[in-house]
Amino acid sequence: MAAVRRAWRPRPGTVPQLLIFVAVLGHLAAGEFALWAGGSFQMFVGEETFYERSTDLSYVVKINSDSSFSSPGGLNNAVNALVGYQGKLILGGYFTTTNGRSALYITAYDGRIWSTLGAGVDQPVRTLAVMDDVLYVGGWFQHANGLSARHIASWNGNEWRTLGQGCDDLVTTMAAFNGELYVGGLFTSAGGVAASRVARWNPYQYSWSDVGAGVDGQPMAMHVIGDLLYIGGEFNTAGGMSANYTAAIDRANQWHKLGVGTSADVYALTSYKGELVVGGRFGSANSGSGWITCRCLCRWNGSSWAAFPGGIFGGTVSALAVFNNTLYASGLFTEVDTSSIKHLAAFNAQSSQWYQVGSGLEKFAITFAIVDLPPEVDSTVVRLTFIIPEVILLFVGPIVFILLLFFSLVYSQSSSRSPNLNRTIPP
Repeated sequence: MAAVRRAWRPRPGTVPQLLIFVAVLGHLAAGEFALWAGGSFQMFVGEETFYERSTDLSYVVKINSDSSFSSPGGLNNAVNALVGYQGKLILGGYFTTTNGRSALYITAYDGRIWSTLGAGVDQPVRTLAVMDDVLYVGGWFQHANGLSARHIASWNGNEWRTLGQGCDDLVTTMAAFNGELYVGGLFTSAGGVAASRVARWNPYQYSWSDVGAGVDGQPMAMHVIGDLLYIGGEFNTAGGMSANYTAAIDRANQWHKLGVGTSADVYALTSYKGELVVGGRFGSANSGSGWITCRCLCRWNGSSWAAFPGGIFGGTVSALAVFNNTLYASGLFTEVDTSSIKHLAAFNAQSSQWYQVGSGLEKFAITFAIVDLPPEVDSTVVRLTFIIPEVILLFVGPIVFILLLFFSLVYSQSSSRSPNLNRTIPP
């Protein structure tokens, strides 16, 4: 019998044929980077009217290369933040379930299935950031996975951790800069250190620090370009100086203003063609020599403001992203550059024109993320991956068992009939 067991033991470095079959059938081809959007929308706009012929998107959508939309669905409330982390799309927001399963305000999607990050947090998530392969989460919550974590916590892929004493009020935006995590929000202290709505966390020293005099209102967005961290929001002073709704911090933590700034709140920042792009609800910007018209969207080249061709009418810009050399803007608008465009627009630099992405969105996006995920698996392949191995085991398994039993008996009988070479031969 020992010989039979040895014959069926896999050699080191090999995989049983059944497992190889399952692995090949369930294999996903390498994915490509794609632009994702999250927000309060549940449908994209149909062809006839604003709500007719709409399709469920469930608060998160992938914008495909042909401007069509696809969505994994499953969320029960809005998404506030998206980021790519360890090969997954991380989502934070107001939702509490994915496909009916508990996912408290934060979840992960790998291109095929949803997964949780421990027990999640106890209140909604507002912002996400990644630094040194650690995911940082900020928002309204007080606990993360049961740990006391005031408005901010981190996840290393396996467990939640706190950032000292956290912040004493809402965290709205974060960015990795100069080896530290810069945090903005409504707080006035971070880790017990006085910090007027902007602070920095050093993960190596496990300590919080202020950033000068901070700002006098709520930061809404952060973006790094070279040696500067740009901040936009609902403030009028930064570092103790006048700075209307925009400002910048250098690597020495000195504050800089962007001319006079904009005429109203800034909600989104990105970089495009080497310039800072600013989105919000303003109608003009001032470099220091007078106000120029730039409706909801403006660009800063390091010394002066300039408008984009056309303009966004009737609302605000809440999210910005650049993907495949195209600038994407989403917000509470239905007209761009005299064209009817519903809540999601793209700007082509070669033609200097805006166009609607797909058929538009029912409501505006709050956040964008560019993430590399495997392509979605066809449901037939998913079913085959799990059903075919079960069928094989059901029908082939008994046959293999009978053959094993048969060869085992044959081997035993042949062994009993073989001559005993150790017996004594009489003279």
